[in-house]
Amino acid sequence: MNIEIKNIIEAYLLEATFNEDINPIEISKEGYIEVQKTTNELHGDYYSNIAMKLSKILKKNPMDIGKHIRKGLLEKKHPQIKKIEVKKPGFINFFIEDSKRASIVTDIIQSKNIFKKFQTKSKKNIHVEFVSANPTGPLHVGHGRGLIFGKTLSNILRIQGHDVFTEYYVNNIGKQIDILSISVILSLVDLKKPFDDVDIYKGKYISIVADELKSKYENSLLVCKNSLSSNDTYESFLGTLKKDFNSYLIFRDSVIDIIINNYIKKDLDNLNVKFSNWFHESELIKDDFVYQILEKIKSKDLSYIKDGAVWFKSTKYGDDKDRVLIRANGALTYFATDIAYHSLKLDKYDHIINIWGSDHHGYVPRLTNALKGIGYDTDKISIHLIQFANLYRDGKKMSMSTRSGEFITLKSLVDEIGSDAINFFYINKKIEQHLDFDINTALSKDKDNPVYYIQYAHARIEKIISKVNLRDLDFDDTKLMDPREQDLLRLLNNYEETFNVAMDTLQPQIITNYLYKLSQSFHSYYANIKIIDDEINYSRVSLVIAIQKVLKNGLNLFDINAPEDM
Repeated sequence: MNIEIKNIIEAYLLEATFNEDINPIEISKEGYIEVQKTTNELHGDYYSNIAMKLSKILKKNPMDIGKHIRKGLLEKKHPQIKKIEVKKPGFINFFIEDSKRASIVTDIIQSKNIFKKFQTKSKKNIHVEFVSANPTGPLHVGHGRGLIFGKTLSNILRIQGHDVFTEYYVNNIGKQIDILSISVILSLVDLKKPFDDVDIYKGKYISIVADELKSKYENSLLVCKNSLSSNDTYESFLGTLKKDFNSYLIFRDSVIDIIINNYIKKDLDNLNVKFSNWFHESELIKDDFVYQILEKIKSKDLSYIKDGAVWFKSTKYGDDKDRVLIRANGALTYFATDIAYHSLKLDKYDHIINIWGSDHHGYVPRLTNALKGIGYDTDKISIHLIQFANLYRDGKKMSMSTRSGEFITLKSLVDEIGSDAINFFYINKKIEQHLDFDINTALSKDKDNPVYYIQYAHARIEKIISKVNLRDLDFDDTKLMDPREQDLLRLLNNYEETFNVAMDTLQPQIITNYLYKLSQSFHSYYANIKIIDDEINYSRVSLVIAIQKVLKNGLNLFDINAPEDM
């Protein structure tokens, strides 16, 4: 309904008597005309602040503009509008006809695709990068929040009509990958770590990976065992390994492939996450692309050499210190390859979205400043920083550390509580807020578990539908006069605005909260009103069918099952 009112206001403004001062392109922009649900029924069903926006353009009192708009709209005699009021400082309040409020039921039932109205007018080619966890072990529950948000955000963008390309960025070079490979080698040759300056990766998966590579590499590595055992620092161990084990780089790639294919991809499959592409960091080096970008940075006088290293002039953009691009030993930093990676994406896509952990907060301006410095439009970049999720069982916080080997894998969480609960709970709060994921709540089968309660509402309605002949379905709004029915109608009228705001702002928790509230109202209605009696009230049946359709589409958006029986 709010979209209808937006369209009514827009049509009027484009033909109003003061239209010479109004830019039709500006008026028609998505989001310019705002129509929102009121929080108090005394102020109507919806309100708009358009009069206050126009007052800045027209240099007139917003109350006068509001009254002008009110008069014009009432003269048009729109059948869905019962009354319009203008309240200080310039809000225009819309009261909807009861019959029109009830018509949402038939609108929803007859709609083949209730998401069609949320499609954008400006379709874009969008790149979304998410998860991108280092391939150093199975995904753990700490990765889950960014994973589910990325999947959901991609679903939303597709519903809006955008072309979406999803990518997992694989950090397959660098120190952590060397540490992972050494961890596997130590397990394979049964050698105790001879150095103390660096921790290695632990966990059962390390020995499993070692066993898979044993037949091919054991003999070569056993030859090196004595020389390796005499190294008391990580760097000397790695140096000896590269010198004495000629197949080290191939071995390292094999370790990464096993981790990705046997663990990470299977973890993603369990949650129905498929990436359009897996991009390896090493690809940026193969074609010297990263060095071309570094040369570009140099040509803009944004880098210099000091102590044998190449530095980016980050302090020029307000950073507390300059940042290394190439270390004195010739190794590229993650910062250097990341600039190159984002250059590739910005050259190819209309918009790029990164979903990172909140620990990247200080890194974001560093990256965007570097890209801006070499000529890229950084308005084409959106970076969503995800606060960490903590897992609790029986009131106790659980560990998620990878290197210690004491972590809860995402797979084990799926096995215990199912993908539906994971898909819901990880996006049930703003990403800027810390999330405490309570396993006990996710396993409960009562109203405290929102995903269960929503699914139970869907199943209850399915049971009602199974008892009636849908060919007799008829709708008469005068047969829905109970206050609980009116509350449900108001909630149904809110679904359009709720979904639209959530999709436009990429805040899926707005929808999950709405679905929970709708299911709560339905359960209360179900407990107090007999929907099927000796004489079936098909208007009530129509009402719950519309509710079920909204619940089902909402659950489908989040890749959550909508069960017919529970």
